[in-house]
Amino acid sequence: MDQIPGYSLHADGVDILDDQARSYVKFIADTTPLIPDGPDPLAVTVLGHGFNNRLYYVSTGICELVLKVYPLAGNDRMLREYSALSLLESVDSVPRPVWAESNARFLSRPALLCERVAGITLSEVPISARDCDHLARHLETVRKFRPPVDGPLAESVGPLSPSMCLDYIDRTTNALGYTMETRGAAFRDRLDELKEHRRCLELLELGREASSEPVRGFCQGDCRPDNMIRDEESGALKFVDWEHAGMMDPAYEAASFLSRPETLQLPGSQRDLFIEEYVSLSKDPSLRVRIYTYLTILPVQWTARILGLISDEDATRTQPWVTPRTEEQLFDDLEVYQEVARQVLSGELLD
Repeated sequence: MDQIPGYSLHADGVDILDDQARSYVKFIADTTPLIPDGPDPLAVTVLGHGFNNRLYYVSTGICELVLKVYPLAGNDRMLREYSALSLLESVDSVPRPVWAESNARFLSRPALLCERVAGITLSEVPISARDCDHLARHLETVRKFRPPVDGPLAESVGPLSPSMCLDYIDRTTNALGYTMETRGAAFRDRLDELKEHRRCLELLELGREASSEPVRGFCQGDCRPDNMIRDEESGALKFVDWEHAGMMDPAYEAASFLSRPETLQLPGSQRDLFIEEYVSLSKDPSLRVRIYTYLTILPVQWTARILGLISDEDATRTQPWVTPRTEEQLFDDLEVYQEVARQVLSGELLD
């Protein structure tokens, strides 16, 4: 159908008129001191989007902010992000929160205003050793914060132990078995290999690590290059997108960063440098062992997740890419992760 001028259609309910966003920002500027007058007229322009949100750049010449608009059902995510930015307001590597509303005027949905972070995302440039050093220091800084026990950040947002990853693989594999007969031969072959890789994980006796006590630390929950912005002058990193922040095993967040599609090709020396820097900063005696345990599990977990996306059995129903992948692209991703799993598991079993 023809697109209405100024209309921005986006995934999961973020369907708004850009003019509504401008009206909302003008209302905030006119009725509060949060957006100070500057030498330039108030400007609100489309900045970009996440998988299911929309971002606007707000400027007055002396003030640069970002307006983030969430889907209708995204209030919990907005509260989580605003709470995280408020908790970390003293941390230089995190943008400063300005304002948040559950039902923003003109928009009729959750919205958040925060400081704009200038620079280039790590998804657009090669990741350097200095970036890895900054990330390790950032993870350790964030881990030390203790969110209020009665707030949204006290909730678990990811695995607390390796056993939770193994449970996810098992649940997904079982669910995929019910749809196997309706899928093609390529899907069934991939599912069979997933089952074989899960048996290999069992042979590695990861249960020894998996049976350890759950580890709870405060984490961003979405630690990936798209959410890391490098200042082009100083080289310092800032970390954005905190709507998934909460409690998980910090070792999982570190391993998850190294297991993303964008970071799989990082040189081994750089990966080891990042892990050793993080371990050296932490006083957690089992951190290194848990990171490497997750790194063994994660290629298999990614395989299960991608198969779940292909078959619509993935419980998260959110692709880990900003732009949704086609089924053909997902099969390509599947081959990448199964090859990584083959290499990791063969190496571990030979050791």
